[in-house]
Amino acid sequence: MHALGLDSEPECNQIYVFYQLPDGRVDNFSIGIRRGRSLTPEEMIALMKREYPATRQAQVLAVERPGGIERMATEWIDTADLCAWLKVSRRTVERWRRRGLIKGRRMGGRLYFARHEVDRALLEGGIKASDN
Repeated sequence: MHALGLDSEPECNQIYVFYQLPDGRVDNFSIGIRRGRSLTPEEMIALMKREYPATRQAQVLAVERPGGIERMATEWIDTADLCAWLKVSRRTVERWRRRGLIKGRRMGGRLYFARHEVDRALLEGGIKASDN
């Protein structure tokens, strides 16, 4: 990887590929690109699939180049799974989102929630299971 100028030093720009595995799990692959270097989304996906063979069957949801945002969570839950897990309606999830209790992120046209953010909201009492 060093030949490509890829590393995880602070002066690098992070690039993320969010993908869904055949078993339904959503995860991400990220690398740091030294300033002045660049990769197209297609090159980034090819690199991910070459370096991590387990991702070869994955469906790519999004490629992002966030600027100064926190490191992305590795476990994502879509709206349907969140509703089933907490036994709440989509309307309740949307209400929590509008109130800022949980934050959803669009990836590949679908809305996902970081598991650790939902767990935190549950622990702090901001949201409750079966809160219809």
